[in-house]
Amino acid sequence: MDWKRLLIFPPLALGVVVLAAVASRREGAAERPPSERARTVRVLELQGQAMVPIVRGHGLAQPGAVWQAVAQVSAEVAALHSGLKPGELVKRGTVLVRFDTTDIELAIRQTEAALRTARAELNKLAVQRENDAASLQIEERALAVSRNELQRAEGLNERGTLTENLLDQQRRAHLAQEAKVQSLRNALRISDAQREVLEANVALNEAKLASAERDLTRSEVKAPFDARIARLEVEAGQFAPQGQLLLAADSIEVTEVHAQFVLAQLNPILRRPGMGLPPLGRDAFWERVGGERFAKMFGIDATVFLRSGELLIRWPARFVRASPEVDPVTRTIGVVVAVDQPYRQARPGVRPPLVKGMFCEVEVRGAERQDALVIPRGALHEGDKVWIADAEQRLRERQVVVELRQDELVTLASGLEPGERLVVSDPVPAVEGMLLDPQPDLELAQRLSKLAQGSE
Repeated sequence: MDWKRLLIFPPLALGVVVLAAVASRREGAAERPPSERARTVRVLELQGQAMVPIVRGHGLAQPGAVWQAVAQVSAEVAALHSGLKPGELVKRGTVLVRFDTTDIELAIRQTEAALRTARAELNKLAVQRENDAASLQIEERALAVSRNELQRAEGLNERGTLTENLLDQQRRAHLAQEAKVQSLRNALRISDAQREVLEANVALNEAKLASAERDLTRSEVKAPFDARIARLEVEAGQFAPQGQLLLAADSIEVTEVHAQFVLAQLNPILRRPGMGLPPLGRDAFWERVGGERFAKMFGIDATVFLRSGELLIRWPARFVRASPEVDPVTRTIGVVVAVDQPYRQARPGVRPPLVKGMFCEVEVRGAERQDALVIPRGALHEGDKVWIADAEQRLRERQVVVELRQDELVTLASGLEPGERLVVSDPVPAVEGMLLDPQPDLELAQRLSKLAQGSE
């Protein structure tokens, strides 16, 4: 037997065994699927929470009232207040301009004298009329006697006992008596007309006196409210005709800020759950309700901010009114808020007052809403879509409807439900159905809650 030939079989057998083992392992690997790796993402478990809708706009500060003092009498300016200069502050009731009253006082004395004369003439006429009335009664009785005598004389003449000459004398005497009566009656009628003239003269002089006395009160120009002098147009010793502008002053009791807001952002503020949006285009609504009453009805609050470098100053404000029209170009609507006593808290070098022309930020807050679904604005993708982690830890895309976009957060009207998990850190690449390892972002949840309540 050739032993050398037999020695080749063991290596061949070993090779066959090795090949079979390798083939067996490959078949096992083909039968087992590769393991899926989960992508770690941060999620936010949604839940209803309290939310305060806030919108911000910008505008210029303006005085709540602007007063332009106009000369109401034509006279020389006798004196000006010592602090009457542009920029100075004056208190309500301060006499700012005093006119020379010499001519006015002379006019008062002349009118008083004319009035006394007219009243005396009226009294004289009354006495004269009383005398004429008494005389008329006497003359009328005398006329009755004369008429009786004339009738008797005519009777005697008919019987032939009285001559024609004596009868004519009696007739002339009767006519003379009738003339006296008629004269007195005419005098009484004339006195009535004279009385009307004198009464009109008295009324005219009384009106002149009232006008002169009113001019005397107008000889002093007083500040109608606490004000800041804007400009001065007159000097002491200058003659100011009636109607000339003397000075202009701005109220410091109230400052208004006329701010512009995007209508789409303002609508949620002007709407309260269970109540419709007020008709902004109808003045009748605002005239009937009024801005401040409307603000109370809808729970609206306002704050004015002044930002300048590191300086941040705030003033509590009142919602006064909204513009009845929307700007067709910018699609913005004007809102006016008022700050009461803007100078009261002023401190030189630290806190300036809210003065005319300052560019301010106005924050308007609506009524607090309960059970609002609030998500970070960064979690909202193009087309108002979001990613969520479903119950099987898979990535799913969801379409949502946005109700309000507010700074860093968004409130949803529909599309998500409480308890669902919102993906707030986008996986790259994001593939629908990919396996996730969701990690709750508690810090973001706390910050979102503060933002929703307006505390940040």
